[in-house]
Amino acid sequence: YCLTGSPSELLSTINMRLRLGQCALAKSLYEQVLQMALSAPQREVAERKLQEAIEAIANRGTLPRQTQMEDEMQQLLAEQVSSTAEAELQLLLRRLREQGHFANAQSDFEAAQMWFDCAWSLSRQVIDLLSAANMRVKLVETSPVAEALYTFVLTLPDLTDKERAMAETKLLRLHERTQQSASSAAAQSNMGSLSALAEPVSLCALRSDAPRGGTRPEARNEANWPEGKDALPLTRCASEGATRKGRRGGRGDAAAAHKW
Repeated sequence: YCLTGSPSELLSTINMRLRLGQCALAKSLYEQVLQMALSAPQREVAERKLQEAIEAIANRGTLPRQTQMEDEMQQLLAEQVSSTAEAELQLLLRRLREQGHFANAQSDFEAAQMWFDCAWSLSRQVIDLLSAANMRVKLVETSPVAEALYTFVLTLPDLTDKERAMAETKLLRLHERTQQSASSAAAQSNMGSLSALAEPVSLCALRSDAPRGGTRPEARNEANWPEGKDALPLTRCASEGATRKGRRGGRGDAAAAHKW
């Protein structure tokens, strides 16, 4: 794209960022591309991919834990071959880490994750992998990939005390958040069940409180007493209640109830 300036190449590179999981960055770029002069097919692709990015943001963290973990772990832990000279490599790593810390300070955790992922792929230093895992937690508090990365770090030999302590602390906090999330989901499910029961209970209360005879209760406010079509459920309750009573010997009450 830098050589040609063609929107097609720009769309292709944005698509690759979306596939890497950089959905917020991809969304922003698609929105900018749609402000450009595009052909009809290019605009169709940009609009469709923008919707995919929006859906990816909404569904972040909801993929099956095993699938999400395996995909990202395979990418992160794959062997990387670099021909960069040592001096240049150290300079590049410093720049990558600087960008990662800057993005983190700006609360752009997705960009920070990308910078630390790149730093880890070149350095293979635990501190870079821990930083990459930390950014995933900031994006998704119960990130299964971050959990897998912390667990992986704790299996590595020659960890420093600081690295081990950080991995253990972060893993413990993640487990706590996962348990809290599960408890919250269970509580919401229970509330839904109680709400489903509320309507039958209210109907029972209405039925038991319905008038049994032909005289309106004095305690009721005349202005609030339902009339016409709106009174049908209450009239039906009164009629049914009085009818049952009439069957026990008070049929006059049932006839009076129908006057309502």
